[in-house]
Amino acid sequence: MATLELINVTKRFGSTEVVRDVNLSIRTGEFFVFVGPSGCGKSTILRMMAGLESVSSGEIRIDGTAINDKPAAERGFAMVFQSYSLYPHMTVRQNLAFGLENIGTARPEINRRIEETARLLRIDSYLDRRPKALSGGQRQRAAIGRAVVREPAMFLFDEPLSNLDPELRVAMRIEIGTIHARLGNTMIYVTHDQLEAMSMADRICVLRDGQVEQIGAPLDLYNRPANRFVAGFIGNPRMNFLDAKIEKIESNGVQVVVEGVAPIFVLADAGDLRPGDPVTLGIRPQAVEVQQGTGLDFIVEATEQLGVESYIYGELVKGSKLIIQQRGQTPVTRGQRIKISLHPRFCHLFRTSPGEPALEPVEQRPLVTAAQ
Repeated sequence: MATLELINVTKRFGSTEVVRDVNLSIRTGEFFVFVGPSGCGKSTILRMMAGLESVSSGEIRIDGTAINDKPAAERGFAMVFQSYSLYPHMTVRQNLAFGLENIGTARPEINRRIEETARLLRIDSYLDRRPKALSGGQRQRAAIGRAVVREPAMFLFDEPLSNLDPELRVAMRIEIGTIHARLGNTMIYVTHDQLEAMSMADRICVLRDGQVEQIGAPLDLYNRPANRFVAGFIGNPRMNFLDAKIEKIESNGVQVVVEGVAPIFVLADAGDLRPGDPVTLGIRPQAVEVQQGTGLDFIVEATEQLGVESYIYGELVKGSKLIIQQRGQTPVTRGQRIKISLHPRFCHLFRTSPGEPALEPVEQRPLVTAAQ
């Protein structure tokens, strides 16, 4: 068990920087998730940790000691890949034993570890099958088992659930979380799926174009996104964004105007911005309320009835698009004109560039839905 640090880590392929000046610390026993769009550098960071890619500059440290030049086999990590990487001519038992045999582990110890791992992952009933006789979920369990049996200091997961169907992905998320709780080892996980990140992580690192945008607990990122990019990436459905201008700055918040819409009051600190400056107003779909009587005019373009929840798509007058998420079933239909409200407590204000810092909220926002 150890603490892993990245100090000013950069990776270049030729003249192209794919990871730039990354600084972070992963605590012992933590489930730490890297998330971001394709090509943001998250898998490259994982491969540098594992020793499968060199570091162009900066240091990777374990308990304060640099491991940049340490061979992958000596780092004490076990990696689980998206493609399972099981040897097709070997049984599951042989796949689990292979790495231990290569380092000279005694046969009784190999057998003990295999039996314990098989019980933990519930793969004991197919230890003597070859990979081609297994389902996708069984193969993934076997791949995880091959990592667990080594008893590593840290587990590295590189999008391990990408090849599974949605229902099985949910089940495997729960299983990996259970394994982490039982073993207590540090787990570092890469995914492009923010739902996986939110449901599994102790902390999340959001990456964009090889740089860290924000690190924090899942609900911290959801409730207090550092910038518009994080706000748009974390949360499902994604946050609504409306172009606006500051109309008035008050001691307890900011009044903004969206074109063609009545002024909206937001509990945020304007910082160095002034009346007339452009901003982006953000609000989660769960925090847009359908009103009776008064409110903002909203034209419904489409609805999705999912039984337990409903989605309403449309626009404010003058063309500002919004998604509304409601619990339960909605009577609203396509073409209907309704009234909505945006509660100031659940609005966010952002500077116009996606990567610029968000305007600081006046108070902490809890995770809510409009029905609460």
